Order: sequence, then structure tokens, then C-alpha cells
Amino acid sequence: MNTRKLVLLFTALVGLAVSAFAQTKATEATVAQLSGSATLTLADGSTTALTVGSKVPQGATITTSADGDLYLQTHTSTTAILKANTTVSVEELSVTSDSGKVTEEKTMLNLKSGNMISVLDPSKKKVNNYNVRTPKGVAAARGTSFSVSVSAGGFQIAATADAVTFTNAAGAMFTISAGMISITPPGGEPQPPIPLAQAAATNPAIAQVVADAVTAISTVMQSGNISAEGAVNVASQVVAVASTVSPATAAAVAAQVSTAAATSTSPTIAAASASTAASVASAAATAAPSEATNIAREVVAVTASTNTQAAATVAAAVAQAVPAQATTIAAAVAQTVATASGGSDVQVAATIAAAVSLASNTSLATVATATATATNTNATAVTNVAGNTATQTAARNATTSATTATQTATQATQNVLSQPNATPDALPVLPLPPVEAPAPFETPPVPVTTPQPIDTSAVSRSGE
Repeated sequence: MNTRKLVLLFTALVGLAVSAFAQTKATEATVAQLSGSATLTLADGSTTALTVGSKVPQGATITTSADGDLYLQTHTSTTAILKANTTVSVEELSVTSDSGKVTEEKTMLNLKSGNMISVLDPSKKKVNNYNVRTPKGVAAARGTSFSVSVSAGGFQIAATADAVTFTNAAGAMFTISAGMISITPPGGEPQPPIPLAQAAATNPAIAQVVADAVTAISTVMQSGNISAEGAVNVASQVVAVASTVSPATAAAVAAQVSTAAATSTSPTIAAASASTAASVASAAATAAPSEATNIAREVVAVTASTNTQAAATVAAAVAQAVPAQATTIAAAVAQTVATASGGSDVQVAATIAAAVSLASNTSLATVATATATATNTNATAVTNVAGNTATQTAARNATTSATTATQTATQATQNVLSQPNATPDALPVLPLPPVEAPAPFETPPVPVTTPQPIDTSAVSRSGE
């Protein structure tokens, strides 16, 4: 058999193998949570009221009421949150598998009007293919938290974690990084992304977009529709963005998200809640350093007020982020734990002082004096206990955990916190360059040659 026919035969066999093992199937979304009411309109025009557990097929349209918030689980670890007065059509929901392994989970939602927040697990970036259609194009992501709002002909896309790629109808593409927002005026074209903090300074409604994103990730974490790894990553980013936009609310935001982790129905998220709280507190303090002491106090109050070791970890993590406030952080946390424990406690003050001292490279005597004053204990006694072997071991363990949590927060938020502090005049409106590319994040199809009929008369039985 000549070489060309061998190639054709091999290609045909490969094509048959691909078709045999790679399968794409339509799936349904599930209503995970619902407040207020919402209506489902099927492709045939029939309507029905949605309830928790309702299935939503391709081709259906969801409309939420004026008091309705709907959490739609499109795939495992992928949630779309439809806010009040929102209409969304489900264009595509599918899963592609190869030899029993999921290779893609695709979502295409068409936001007709209203506001929708999407939360995707970043640990599933390899299979996530998530898209939201807007009046001017498609926003796509693989692992992120982002908000899309459509009203009166205009729309906006805000990335509150990771990045979103937007492709318009002409194929032009640009990226909206975490902590940024692109605003499209009615009848206009998408504008270059600007920092959310900048946008919120001139439009207070933007702050609500960020607050809604915090509630969304908190609810998703609590329900467990995200991995523990993905939860701490997205939560740290969203908290950093929210703290940048509104430093005064940083403590409340960090406490809200930390509480969600601690009360999660997911055993893995709940088990990692102490480290998540430390990461979230570190992210918030880095974004809003003036609020570091309040952040440490509030996070400990809701997650570790009766657990000295966990409280010391949070205090150490925040002190690492903002070492200049080490003494006030230690004092605030020690006072919170002592109060929750029913009074003064030398060991509480000593453990927290030792951990914060190690984490921030601050004099142990200075920190111990601050925690002693805060807990109404003797400064000399606290200093002595803080220096003994058992307390130093506990402090090192807390500091090691805090360092890991801080590194996690830093890795998650480095893009968020590196955004330029731009002003409107510094951001020219540039035309979007034409880009010849496939739809965002879609893997171009692999060319497969259609099997050709084999001419048996051309095949030599003698092996020639």
C-alpha cells in the first residue's frame, strides 16, 4: 500500500476514534436558591413559576421579579446570580466528555436586561467555557467573578476577580482585568476599562455592584458550589476589590466572607475556614491598610473569638500585611478573644503577642505590653509567658500558617492590587483593534478528514 493511502486510512481511523470517544451532550441548569419569585418561559412559549430545584433547559428564558434574586447553577462550580428585574435566555448548556472525562463545560447566557453576577471556580479553568451575551458582544471567562448589567441600551462589565475577555460583533477583543470596569453608554461603544474605585468615586451605584459581588461569593461559598481552593482564591480577590473601592467597609466585607466560609455546607470549605479567614483578612488589609486593625478585630470576632491559635493566625497575617500597625492589631485581637473567653487571660495575650511579634518583626516586649493593657493583665507576666518554649512554639505555628495564608492572598490579588490609580483624563478612548480569533476561550476545532472509501482494487493482496 502506498504512503498516501496509509495516511488516509490512519486519518480515517483517528476520525472514527474521536467520534467514538468525544461526546457533547446538552444539559440543564438548576435553580439553587431563590428569594422572591421568578418565571420560566420555555421555547414553546409556555410559562411556569420557578422554585428551588427547578431545572432550566436550553432555549428557556428566566425573568426575576422586583424582589427576586435567583442563583442558577449552570454546571458544577459555576453559578449565575440573577438580580431583581433581570431577564436571561439560556442559549447553550453542554458538557463534552472524552473517554469518560469531562473536557468542557460550556455555558452561553444572553442577558436581555438587568444585572447578573457570575462566579466560576478558578480551579476548573481547563474545562470552564462560560459566556454572557450583551447587546454589543460576548463576555467570556474560565475562572472568575464578574458582573454584567444591561439597561436602556447601555451596559457595563465589572471584573471582581481574575479577568474577563470581551469580543464585539466585529471580532474586536479586549480584556477587563480584576478590579476594572468597562462602561458602554446607550448607543455607544464599549469604553476602555478603568479601575472600579475610580468609577465608584463618580458613580456611587458602582459600589453596589461590588457589594453584590461580595454577597454572591459569600452565598456560593456557603452553599458549597465551589471548591475550597477556588473559594479562597475568588474570595480574596473579591474582598481586595471591595476594600479598594470602599476602604471603610473592608472590615465588614472581610467578616462577611469569612463567616460564609466558616458556616459552609461544604466540609472541605468549612475545614479550611481558618486559613481562608486569614487569607481574606490579609487581602483586605493590603487593599485598605488604614483599616487593618478593624479588619483583624472583625474577622476574629466572627470566626475565632474562642480559638486563641486561630485568632493568632489572623492577627499575624494582618500584621504581616501591615507591620506598622502590629501593636494595635495584636491588642485589638487579644481584647476580642479575652472578652469572648469571659475576661482577662495572660496566655491569650502572650500567644497573640508572640505570633504578631514574629510575623511583623516587632519587639516582643512592645507587643506584649499592648496586649497586656488590652486584656487588663500584667505586662511582665505576659512578656514572660510569651517568651517561654510552649508559647513560642504556638506562635511559630500561627506565624507559619499566617505566612501561607498571606502568600495565598498575595498570589490571588496581585493583579487586583497592581491596577494603576488612573484618572478619567488619563484614559483615552481608543478604537478596538480588529482581531481575527475564534470565540473567546473556545478551542478551535481540530480538523478531521472525512473518511474516504477505500478502493480495494488499488490494494495489492500480495503486499506490493
